[in-house]
Amino acid sequence: MTLLDTNRAKRPSAILAMPEEFLVSIGYIVGAWSQFERNLDNLLRHFVAVTGDDPSILDKDFRKRSARLRRGFREQFEENQVIYSVVEDIVSGSRRLYEDRNSIVHGRIRIKVVTGEVQDNKIPGKLFLSCEGTVSGQSELRAYSIEQLESMRYDFAHLSGCAKALLTGEGLGHLSFTQKDEEVLKSFWGNSEV
Repeated sequence: MTLLDTNRAKRPSAILAMPEEFLVSIGYIVGAWSQFERNLDNLLRHFVAVTGDDPSILDKDFRKRSARLRRGFREQFEENQVIYSVVEDIVSGSRRLYEDRNSIVHGRIRIKVVTGEVQDNKIPGKLFLSCEGTVSGQSELRAYSIEQLESMRYDFAHLSGCAKALLTGEGLGHLSFTQKDEEVLKSFWGNSEV
């Protein structure tokens, strides 16, 4: 894939000069977040339907929705720490990733090159995605290596899979669920349409 087709570029153009692997990773992060948020919202939507909770929570921002999911599962599954701990892991893991994702998507991005001392007439270096933005009124600068960006993608995929597993029951064995845990969760969902 060519990043720049000079025949299609209109003049003048300000083309984003960034290595393709960074652009691909950013795209994966955007897509993985969307999938995660959809699965989390599906989980919350069914939770609200089963418990009769106020459905207006579904229209709130991500932090409020995830906090309500955490609190609701804690209340419903006080006696079953396995089920609640999965929701706790989803919410706490997603909060950290949420901030990183927002930094990448909403920040001013550029490539940062960090070099080392000359060795064998070569200058070693490493590329980072540098993201500058404002968080809670404070200027913030974050930098991510390509490895960190790729890890984020897989972290989102895991959290998304956990949310989906809680709702559908598929893959619960990978989350250390016993047969009893699965039965408790299935009983909670009852006949709700997944």
